[in-house]
Amino acid sequence: MSLIQIFLETEYTSVPAEIKVYCNNKKLYNGVITNPIKITHNLKSSKGISVKILKTGRTEIIAKKGHKQIVFIKKIKLNGIDLKINAFGNFVAKDNFYTNEQKLQTTELAFNGVWTIKINDTYDIPGRLTDKGKNLCKNFIHSNIACFGASNTYRNTTTEGFKIGLWPEYINKYTKLQVKNYGVGGSSLAEITCLAKKYSEKVTKCNIIIFAPHTFRFQTKKDKKLINSLDFSLLDKNVVLHGEEHYIAVLSNKLQILFDKISKNNNVYFCSDNKSEYELFWKTPLKKYMIPSVKFKYKQDNNMHFEEKFHSAFAKKIIKHIGIK
Repeated sequence: MSLIQIFLETEYTSVPAEIKVYCNNKKLYNGVITNPIKITHNLKSSKGISVKILKTGRTEIIAKKGHKQIVFIKKIKLNGIDLKINAFGNFVAKDNFYTNEQKLQTTELAFNGVWTIKINDTYDIPGRLTDKGKNLCKNFIHSNIACFGASNTYRNTTTEGFKIGLWPEYINKYTKLQVKNYGVGGSSLAEITCLAKKYSEKVTKCNIIIFAPHTFRFQTKKDKKLINSLDFSLLDKNVVLHGEEHYIAVLSNKLQILFDKISKNNNVYFCSDNKSEYELFWKTPLKKYMIPSVKFKYKQDNNMHFEEKFHSAFAKKIIKHIGIK
């Protein structure tokens, strides 16, 4: 489930406002507001959300006397992440005495009207497999540790000039356990989670580690073949406009639903390969599956590939967190 939290305050000089609060068309609150209130609701859907707040009570007498009657939308959180209500919330003031209908970019509802914010859905988790992913599935075998990710998990170290292996090889070096690397260079979180799910259906009692690339990678078709696109210009403009916060607020719940299923038979651990998304995911309930205290202070090349020191340190962090020797 996704958790929505709505924080409201009010100020009035004679008569309090009346409000109705909806989330995805479900009524969460209906009544007067005289004190600060917090509305909490668990959403069954893992899709996008819409919040609507209807404010009424500004009568002709209140308007004529110039009395205050304001409802303040202080903040709205989705899965622990603050939604950018000042930038993306809209208020339509209507049914007011001595004031024409107007659209305002505000979270201070001093007039009667309707305030709304809408957060778009993301891609499906798990996604689908490219040809590379399908071929990789054929080589699935049971292991102590299975590693999934994009080029920061697996890449051709010979052609790219790297002298050492990446973090999966360091885990193998430091533990001598059986470690399998199922990374796919240029992959997306949609495909990576699909690979992890299919692997978890074949094995039990395995430590599955997902090192996720930026979530704005998505899947599309080129020449009738499914590919993982790294072209940000093809993304929905609304997705880019809303930014990482809104995207991850929705995506984190989809990941948690998947990880809850995987964890019935295997251990699953998750980490983003970039600081900004890592910190956002850490605010969400997905935190229980995340590798803690990961540092992103290490150098990266132009393709956002980490240097040798990161892979060694990250492997040690994983080993310590999951308690293996």
